[in-house]
Amino acid sequence: MQLRDSFPLRSYLGLSLLGVGFGLVGAVGGATVAAKSTGVQASAPTLDLAISREPVALSTRTRVNTEAAEAPSDQVGFVISTKQGNWFVLPVDATKFDHHDGHLEDHDGIQQVIEPLRARDLTPELRAWRDVKVSVRGACTDTLHDFALITQLAGDPGYSEESGPEGWNAKAVQAQGTAYVAAKLEHCEGTYARAASAMPIVAFTPSQPSQPSQPSQTDAHVALAEKTLLASAVARDVRAAFVHDQTMAADSTQPALEKLWKESAEVHSIVMSDPRTHADWIAVHVSAEFSCGGPDLNFYGLYRVAGDGLITMSEMKSDNLSEIDALVDLDGDGVPELLGSGWLAPTHAFYSAEMETLATYEVPFIGCPC
Repeated sequence: MQLRDSFPLRSYLGLSLLGVGFGLVGAVGGATVAAKSTGVQASAPTLDLAISREPVALSTRTRVNTEAAEAPSDQVGFVISTKQGNWFVLPVDATKFDHHDGHLEDHDGIQQVIEPLRARDLTPELRAWRDVKVSVRGACTDTLHDFALITQLAGDPGYSEESGPEGWNAKAVQAQGTAYVAAKLEHCEGTYARAASAMPIVAFTPSQPSQPSQPSQTDAHVALAEKTLLASAVARDVRAAFVHDQTMAADSTQPALEKLWKESAEVHSIVMSDPRTHADWIAVHVSAEFSCGGPDLNFYGLYRVAGDGLITMSEMKSDNLSEIDALVDLDGDGVPELLGSGWLAPTHAFYSAEMETLATYEVPFIGCPC
């Protein structure tokens, strides 16, 4: 039997690799031909490489990856409304950004300059917010892509040395207003938001009002809460200070002071329900209408309905609360925080049950508020 000469191993490997190469070229070529015949754009295989977060000359809408980025902060923040849409105010220092030409607009009496931030404008702190998901009002989720520096103020340009003869201009607003770094919300709207990865915000739901001809048990609870607050120690302290301040009035007799107290002390209450437990909560706010030289009269009480009675959670004096807008649980402890408005709108703040300011959003007012 005649045996064939041995085939060199190197030759065998070389031809094998050559065959693999031709096979790969044929596969890619075949895909290209198929794509041309069907109108589908073919693409070469790509490798999954780690991408650096160093600044690159890309649009701020360019995503680093398809997964949601981790939020740099769990802090709750407020939402700015503009003619271009809604923006979530980020816990980022706005003084680190230089002003440039921006768009000036008057939106509901608020003067604001909107300066879009390009990729080269973004600091590492701000780039970390790209692709982060946020929860607006605890009910709507949005993903952050575009950023801007938004400067706001309100008031009369006649009180400003920076404004021109035609009123407010962009430079005057930038010089005297408060600047915020904000991220565009694509479709959500509301007053406040927080990173979706943080503890969920639980917004309490308003209680349905009863018919005037058919008072409900809720009405009885509200009346009891208001009576409880007006008889509280904090109410007695505020009333004593009120009487002391009015003793210099022309008529400071007891009946006159009693009448003035009743006329000045405006009582406002809201009833909201915890969607987790369905327990009703009542916030009562007593204050005097804001006026220069007016009485310093501002205190509130927070109560939880328990059967036919109430559990007092807090009764405190306040310095700057103008109105209680809503009850929201931010820390998941079951006791709601207060979302309130300040004296000069649009000022918003979250307060703890003990009136500690947790987060605030203010627009400076240029002029005389009286």
